[in-house]
Amino acid sequence: MELEEGYEEVEEECEYEDEELNDSQSADKSVDLNQEEQSHFMLDGKPFRLKQHSQKQSFSETHVRTTTYLEKNIHQIIKMLQHQNQIESITKFINDSIKHYLTTRYSE
Repeated sequence: MELEEGYEEVEEECEYEDEELNDSQSADKSVDLNQEEQSHFMLDGKPFRLKQHSQKQSFSETHVRTTTYLEKNIHQIIKMLQHQNQIESITKFINDSIKHYLTTRYSE
C-alpha cells in the first residue's frame, strides 16, 4: 500500500512539473509578442525601437581563480580597508593594484 501511495505522489509531481513547463513556454511566447509589439510603436511619426543592450558577462566568464599568499600585515590592512568601506572588494583591490603595477612598471 505505501508503495502505491508513493507512486501516486510522483505522478502528481510530474503533472505539476508539466504545468510549470507549459507556463514557462507561454511566458516565452508572451515575451516574443511583447518584442514584436515594441517594434511597432510610433513616436512623432517615426518608428520607435528600444536599444538592444548587450548582456553583461558573468563573473566566471571574466575572472580566473588564482590562489596566492599575502603577508599577514598586508592582509590585515586590506581587511581593515574593506571593513571601513574604503575598498569594494579584495578581488577588485588586487586587480586594480596589479593593473597599476603593470602599467607603471612595464608599459612604455
